[in-house]
Amino acid sequence: MKLFVLAVCVCLPAASPRAESVIIMGSGAASSCGKWLAYRNSGRELPMLSMLNWALGYISGAATWADDIGDPLRGTDLDGVAYWFDNYCAAQPDNPFSDAVKAFMRNRLR
Repeated sequence: MKLFVLAVCVCLPAASPRAESVIIMGSGAASSCGKWLAYRNSGRELPMLSMLNWALGYISGAATWADDIGDPLRGTDLDGVAYWFDNYCAAQPDNPFSDAVKAFMRNRLR
């Protein structure tokens, strides 16, 4: 029995959650908050909508597969999400746009 407990203790670090980063791809993944703001302010609707749709898909997918974030889009609409990104990105224009998306989800946890 002691050997079994020792074996389990030795193996526990290998069973911990993975620490490596997840690769994020899509139109919003490679963009900055500054680019989001530039598209929003220039009236270039297609690239802005591409980034917004990517963000909505990312948020919806995360909410579908992660049990601990609830429904971050509940109680808002497209304009509300876009305005939230505007405010976040205005304060941090050099951040990746994906950081804005993750911050939105953290801000709207359950």
